[in-house]
Amino acid sequence: MNSPVEAELDPPFEVIEPTACRSPVVFNSPHSGCVYPRAFLDSAKLDLATLRRSEDSFVDDLIAGVVPRGHPLVRVHFPRCYVDVNREPYELDPRMFDGRLPSFANTRSMRVAGGLGTVARVVGDAQEIYHQRIPIDDALRRIEGLYKPYHRALRRLLTRVHRDFGSAVLIDCHSMPSMAGAKDDRPRADIVLGDRYGTSCVPIVSEVIEATFRACRSRGGDRSAGPRPSRQSTDSLTSSQLPAAFPSELVSPPFVTLPPESPRPNCRFASYPRQP
Repeated sequence: MNSPVEAELDPPFEVIEPTACRSPVVFNSPHSGCVYPRAFLDSAKLDLATLRRSEDSFVDDLIAGVVPRGHPLVRVHFPRCYVDVNREPYELDPRMFDGRLPSFANTRSMRVAGGLGTVARVVGDAQEIYHQRIPIDDALRRIEGLYKPYHRALRRLLTRVHRDFGSAVLIDCHSMPSMAGAKDDRPRADIVLGDRYGTSCVPIVSEVIEATFRACRSRGGDRSAGPRPSRQSTDSLTSSQLPAAFPSELVSPPFVTLPPESPRPNCRFASYPRQP
């Protein structure tokens, strides 16, 4: 990266450690970054408000309470539409770059086809981000300067936790669009649990998490006492990237609409009403 971008993204991500780790569970918010480099905004044909629709806004704030409870938290500050750390390192769309792509680049994945590679071509409803093709060297700088240091730091953290506890579990936290406005009247999940069809972690991890949420919901006979979980297979980290990864998604409340320069309040789960 060039120095102005380095200064704007300082630090590009954080590893927030508790005073003492109490378990092998690590929490991660890879898509809540909201620091948009000026050079990126200048090259984009979309305004900031439109670009921000791809964020998992405030997820890092929502899960910040895990740190005082003894769990490490990783949070990314750069936006996923700038570089997406939940991709292979070189999922690149040849349609969006000037210059020769590396011979080892994956140009045929489903995510690349959809415009959502490591460096995204689109956001939202397939809205093109850039005025024109961007230099491949720009994409490679983002990968070398942001993607790879993030994954090195995450792997170091998980290796240390695995050494200390004999296992390591990554809870990868995201958000997903609310179903508000849809004509489907069926009850909607508040939290979606995904383990990539059982490939990203052993079954007991997802089973315990689901059972815990359901127990919170039914405790004392109050069916509104906790979030409504749902099991799906979310497509997040590849199984080769991490020893055990468990993607989970929070359903965005229907009223959350972000202005371009919206502040980041000290959010907690209780700040949002549960969905009916």
